[in-house]
Amino acid sequence: MLDWHRYQIYAAQKDAPFTCDHSYMHFLIGLEDVMCAAQTVETACHLVGLGSCYVGSSNHCGAELTEMYSLPQLTYPVVILSVGWPKAQPPVAPKLDPSVVIFEGEYPALTPEQIYDAYETKLQGRTLPLPAKEPYRSEMLDNLRRSLLTTFDPERTEAILKTADGQGFINETQRRFGLHYHARDMYETGGKILEMMRLQGLRPFDALEKKGSFSDEH
Repeated sequence: MLDWHRYQIYAAQKDAPFTCDHSYMHFLIGLEDVMCAAQTVETACHLVGLGSCYVGSSNHCGAELTEMYSLPQLTYPVVILSVGWPKAQPPVAPKLDPSVVIFEGEYPALTPEQIYDAYETKLQGRTLPLPAKEPYRSEMLDNLRRSLLTTFDPERTEAILKTADGQGFINETQRRFGLHYHARDMYETGGKILEMMRLQGLRPFDALEKKGSFSDEH
């Protein structure tokens, strides 16, 4: 949980300036600290045989979690780490080759072909079959259409959907960004999350609205 509640109180007691509630840099540092703490807990769990899973949807239901746990102002649930004893050891998920993600000195100048091959090797042709029956098939294609229209014009979107309909499946990247991390819904949900954060007194993008200025009369 991102928590500036206690430090704001202490800063006031110590006559110290405090802008963490509306500073992007403080927000970013706080978020990084939360993730470092969660990663440390996850590693500790792994060492004793416990399984764990990150649940990022806590952001989407921040208002409900705030009420459930009586969270004070200047706090916000940014991630949930669920922990438990696994029934079985899951297989290791395929990863990108280290040559694509690890570099020294400068970002690797990868060609589009190299990037394509790297992801194709990782995903190994994974696809999601379209439902055989209606209306489920059309509903999935319509949902994908909403995502595709964020990136492609209508003509290109319909061509992509026609290809998917003809082959009976969509590829893993279309599934991931078109259905799971839905391109349009993720974008629109971001605004709702920021509004829930504002209700908690956190306004990390104020500087953007004020074009980076800070008034001495603030």
